[in-house]
Amino acid sequence: MKRLKYNIISQKIVAGYKDIPFIKTNNNSNKEYNVFIEIFDTDYITSFFKTFDTFNLYAVLILDLEHIFTDVNLTLISKFNVHNKKIAIAKVESDFFSNVNYNNRNEVSKPFFFRSNDFEQLNLDKVLSKSLYEREIVSGSFRKKVLTIDPLKLVANKQIDTVVEFYLNRTEAFLEDVLKLKEHVLDVNADYISKIEISLR
Repeated sequence: MKRLKYNIISQKIVAGYKDIPFIKTNNNSNKEYNVFIEIFDTDYITSFFKTFDTFNLYAVLILDLEHIFTDVNLTLISKFNVHNKKIAIAKVESDFFSNVNYNNRNEVSKPFFFRSNDFEQLNLDKVLSKSLYEREIVSGSFRKKVLTIDPLKLVANKQIDTVVEFYLNRTEAFLEDVLKLKEHVLDVNADYISKIEISLR
């Protein structure tokens, strides 16, 4: 029997911090979150991003200090130096996603995105000081500290409506487990992008 091909699979759940897939967090509050997950085949990439709303979407980028910010599809708002990194806050323009294709799809997984309808009231220094933290990557004898953002501490700010992150290179088995699907529903020969959007309940 021919396997069905799914361009996109979506799911909405309500979850505590321990049950939100993909993310890493230091948060241990008893709050509940609305979680919207979309997993789509990269064959569907153009159609997905063509309708992706960027109206109130902002990006946080963690860059090396020597990095020169040149992305014409991100309007730079503020820059900060933290832990020997440059933190850039930018407004996302619609062309940022319209130019995404299979070969450059990694670009969507680099920024941390958030939506805000009250951006002017955000205290960015305070937001970053609470949300940024260093975590250690360990693989055998390899150890490296990386600066990252805690998405749940980011969305804890009342001026931030949702946080949005994209993930690549997750196995089909992992994605099927996240969506509580039967085994072998997803095509092992396909490449998938996962998007998660989180808001406070």
